Amino acid sequence: MSLVTPQYSIPYLTPGDRMANIPAVDKAQAERIESLLETANVPPGNPDLNSVLARLNQLEADTSRRKVPWTPVIAQESSIDVSGCFYAVDGNTVHVRIWNMRRSAGITGTATAFVIPEPYRPSMEITPPILTETGGAPGHSIWFSPGGQLRGSFVSTTGGYRSQFSYYID
Repeated sequence: MSLVTPQYSIPYLTPGDRMANIPAVDKAQAERIESLLETANVPPGNPDLNSVLARLNQLEADTSRRKVPWTPVIAQESSIDVSGCFYAVDGNTVHVRIWNMRRSAGITGTATAFVIPEPYRPSMEITPPILTETGGAPGHSIWFSPGGQLRGSFVSTTGGYRSQFSYYID
């Protein structure tokens, strides 16, 4: 014959119980535990547990985001130095870092610096913020087209572009 725990009366098997008693004792255990949870006002789908799991999922996502590899871009024109330009894909977000992108001496005007690969291109034109290097002339501008092209208007070759921005892809 099965016994019960002294504090909460949860049934358990003893060595003398027959195999035929196992389903009944299992059912009695489950019902007793459920009854104790109800008495303690613990709702089904415990909201505290759900919030802990949601937070854990967020922390895991944040951890994986820090491990996103940065990919160097490939210049579209030999006159443009993009050695300090990278992009990284994190789910549906693309991060772009531009560090000291510049054009060869004596060449000004509008040019395509680099192109982001097809699945990571923005759906609309983006005009990211610019910080120019010391000595850079005002009037530089860059824009990112829906075709994934980062284009720049180079008014001087004495300074370079610096920018960091992110965008969401569908």
